[in-house]
Amino acid sequence: MTVARLACLVLVAGILSLPGVAWSETPAKVYALVAERLSVMEDVAAWKHANGKPVEDLEREAVVLEAAVKNAQAEGIGEEGAEAFFQAMIDGAKDIQNCAIARWEAGDAEPPSDPPNLTEEIRPRLIILGRKILGSIRRSLEEGSGLEDRAAFDEAMALDCLSPASRDGIYTAMTRLRFKG
Repeated sequence: MTVARLACLVLVAGILSLPGVAWSETPAKVYALVAERLSVMEDVAAWKHANGKPVEDLEREAVVLEAAVKNAQAEGIGEEGAEAFFQAMIDGAKDIQNCAIARWEAGDAEPPSDPPNLTEEIRPRLIILGRKILGSIRRSLEEGSGLEDRAAFDEAMALDCLSPASRDGIYTAMTRLRFKG
C-alpha cells in the first residue's frame, strides 16, 4: 500500500469517527447481511446432521422469533413487519439446511467432517449477525432508503439452496418493514 493511499484511509477513518458522521445505509448493505446470516445455515445443517438432530425445531424457532421481534421493536421497527420478516428468514434457513442435508445423504456432497459447535460457535455468530441486520434495517428505514431494490436483493440472495419461494417471502416481508421510531 502506498503512503498516499494509507494517508487517505486514515483521513476517511478519522472523518467517519467524528460525532454525527456515519456511513450511509443502503438496501444492498442490509441484503448482504441477510445473505451472510443465511449462509451460516450450512454450518447449522452440518451440526444437526452430525448430531442426528432434525432441521425443524418449533420450540427453538418460537424462542428465536420472539427474541428477534423484541430486538426489532427495541430498534424502533414495527412488530408485525418484524415478525413476518424473521419468520421468512427462518423458513429460508430451513430450506438451506434441508437442501444441504439431502445432498449429503444422497452422496452428492460430503458434509464437513468437524462442524462448528451449535451453541458455542454458531449461535453467537447468528446473534451478532441478527443485531447487525436490525441496526442496518433501522438505519436504512430512518434514512428513507427503503428496502425495495429487487435487483440488488436478488443479486445478494443468489444463495445455493434458498428456494425461490423463500427468497420471495423474505423480500416481500422486508419491503413491509416500517420504522416506528
